[in-house]
Amino acid sequence: SPPTSLERNAVSLLAEALEREGSMQLQLPLPVQRRLWEIRPESFLAQAKPLVCEYVHAMRQRAGPLLVEISETSERRAQSSLQQLADLVGSHCDLYRILLRYLKRSFRASAISELPVLK
Repeated sequence: SPPTSLERNAVSLLAEALEREGSMQLQLPLPVQRRLWEIRPESFLAQAKPLVCEYVHAMRQRAGPLLVEISETSERRAQSSLQQLADLVGSHCDLYRILLRYLKRSFRASAISELPVLK
């Protein structure tokens, strides 16, 4: 469920305190991190970017230039990355939408440049 205004304010204050202290959000339990990410999507994308890059790269390797080459290694890497991204998102619809937009952008950028997205 989306955060209430009270929850949003509390999480926002927590995020500001973490930024001031220079603490890493990784020290927080994943459900708390997700609430922070809903308010600060840039923090979520910073966590998701390496996994998205790995996923896009693996999918491009798997597809090959003519979409006919399939490598078991790239298949496993793609599935692993996708599972890790799903674990980050959990059941949070807002994070899912943010990730979906980022994945689409990454695939488009990769297709245009014909290079994997840089990590």
